[in-house]
Amino acid sequence: MLAANLLVGVLRVSRGPDVRDRIAGLILLSTTGTAVLLVLAHTVDEPALRVVAAVVVALAAVIVVSLVVHERGRPRASGTERGRPRASGAERGRP
Repeated sequence: MLAANLLVGVLRVSRGPDVRDRIAGLILLSTTGTAVLLVLAHTVDEPALRVVAAVVVALAAVIVVSLVVHERGRPRASGTERGRPRASGAERGRP
Protein backbone atom coordinates (compact mmCIF):
# COMPACT_ATOMS: atom_id res chain seq x y z
CA MET A 1 0.00 0.00 0.00
CA LEU A 2 2.80 2.42 0.86
CA ALA A 3 4.57 1.62 -2.41
CA ALA A 4 1.38 2.40 -4.35
CA ASN A 5 1.08 5.72 -2.51
CA LEU A 6 4.68 6.55 -3.39
CA LEU A 7 4.02 5.77 -7.05
CA VAL A 8 0.89 7.94 -7.15
CA GLY A 9 2.75 10.78 -5.42
CA VAL A 10 5.63 10.65 -7.89
CA LEU A 11 3.19 10.67 -10.81
CA ARG A 12 1.30 13.65 -9.37
CA VAL A 13 4.50 15.62 -8.81
CA SER A 14 5.88 14.86 -12.26
CA ARG A 15 2.66 15.24 -14.29
CA GLY A 16 0.58 17.64 -12.22
CA PRO A 17 -1.19 20.20 -14.39
CA ASP A 18 -0.52 23.06 -11.96
CA VAL A 19 1.39 23.97 -8.83
CA ARG A 20 -1.42 22.94 -6.47
CA ASP A 21 -1.41 19.39 -7.80
CA ARG A 22 2.36 19.17 -7.50
CA ILE A 23 2.25 20.46 -3.92
CA ALA A 24 -0.47 17.91 -3.11
CA GLY A 25 1.80 15.21 -4.55
CA LEU A 26 4.69 16.42 -2.40
CA ILE A 27 2.51 16.30 0.69
CA LEU A 28 1.42 12.76 -0.22
CA LEU A 29 5.07 11.79 -0.65
CA SER A 30 6.01 13.31 2.70
CA THR A 31 3.24 11.56 4.62
CA THR A 32 3.98 8.25 2.90
CA GLY A 33 7.68 8.72 3.52
CA THR A 34 6.90 9.36 7.17
CA ALA A 35 4.93 6.13 7.36
CA VAL A 36 7.80 4.23 5.72
CA LEU A 37 10.28 5.74 8.19
CA LEU A 38 8.09 4.80 11.16
CA VAL A 39 7.66 1.23 9.96
CA LEU A 40 11.40 0.99 9.34
CA ALA A 41 12.18 2.46 12.77
CA HIS A 42 9.99 -0.15 14.40
CA THR A 43 11.42 -2.99 12.30
CA VAL A 44 15.10 -2.24 12.93
CA ASP A 45 14.53 -0.75 16.40
CA GLU A 46 16.23 2.55 15.53
CA PRO A 47 14.71 5.50 17.46
CA ALA A 48 16.61 8.07 15.36
CA LEU A 49 14.36 7.25 12.40
CA ARG A 50 11.38 8.43 14.44
CA VAL A 51 13.08 11.81 14.82
CA VAL A 52 13.68 11.96 11.07
CA ALA A 53 10.00 11.17 10.52
CA ALA A 54 9.02 14.03 12.85
CA VAL A 55 11.25 16.40 10.86
CA VAL A 56 9.61 15.31 7.61
CA VAL A 57 6.17 16.00 9.10
CA ALA A 58 7.31 19.45 10.29
CA LEU A 59 8.62 20.30 6.83
CA ALA A 60 5.34 19.17 5.26
CA ALA A 61 3.46 21.48 7.64
CA VAL A 62 5.67 24.40 6.58
CA ILE A 63 4.93 23.62 2.93
CA VAL A 64 1.17 23.63 3.57
CA VAL A 65 1.30 26.91 5.50
CA SER A 66 3.41 28.60 2.83
CA LEU A 67 1.02 27.42 0.10
CA VAL A 68 -1.99 28.79 1.98
CA VAL A 69 -0.26 32.14 2.54
CA HIS A 70 0.69 32.29 -1.13
CA GLU A 71 -2.84 31.46 -2.29
CA ARG A 72 -4.43 34.08 0.00
CA GLY A 73 -2.19 36.81 -1.37
CA ARG A 74 -2.95 35.96 -4.98
CA PRO A 75 -5.83 37.70 -6.76
CA ARG A 76 -8.60 35.45 -8.02
CA ALA A 77 -8.93 35.05 -11.77
CA SER A 78 -12.73 35.10 -11.79
CA GLY A 79 -13.03 38.60 -10.32
CA THR A 80 -14.54 37.35 -7.10
CA GLU A 81 -13.31 37.81 -3.59
CA ARG A 82 -13.95 35.05 -1.06
CA GLY A 83 -16.57 33.46 -3.26
CA ARG A 84 -18.69 36.59 -3.76
CA PRO A 85 -18.88 38.75 -6.87
CA ARG A 86 -17.28 42.16 -6.60
CA ALA A 87 -19.62 45.05 -5.97
CA SER A 88 -19.75 47.84 -8.52
CA GLY A 89 -18.89 51.42 -7.57
CA ALA A 90 -22.55 52.34 -7.01
CA GLU A 91 -23.12 49.34 -4.77
CA ARG A 92 -20.12 50.33 -2.65
CA GLY A 93 -21.52 53.83 -2.16
CA ARG A 94 -19.44 55.43 -4.88
CA PRO A 95 -20.86 57.17 -7.94
